[in-house]
Amino acid sequence: MSQALPLESVNHIARATRELDKLQETIDFYRDVLGFREIKRPNFDFPGAWLYGYGVQIHLIIDDDANAAGGRLSKRADHVAFHTPDIEAVERRLDELGIEYVGNTVPTTGVKQLFFHDPNGYHIEVGTYPPAIEKTD
Repeated sequence: MSQALPLESVNHIARATRELDKLQETIDFYRDVLGFREIKRPNFDFPGAWLYGYGVQIHLIIDDDANAAGGRLSKRADHVAFHTPDIEAVERRLDELGIEYVGNTVPTTGVKQLFFHDPNGYHIEVGTYPPAIEKTD
């Protein structure tokens, strides 16, 4: 087995969009729906915002060449996943906000997941996950 890079944790997840007018809507979404808070961002020569929560940063970036996600909600799309201890509360809140989502239950574990989009069309997954178990061959 090859030696992996000396990584410790996820530092940030970057989400790019071409639409400057979606920046505030996206900040509001990550703050008000997912519970992140805006943090200081270096004075880059392009617009964006940094948010922090749950031990990870979200970097929102305006990029003219960005290819934001979109399309139908999918359980397999590129996404960021967040753990919740109360999936029913998440589902109720998404309903209150009128955010379309798709639910899934993993047959082998019974884990319930909810999939939805941020304002740029990126997939978000929320679920109640058991602790990770080391794979043994």
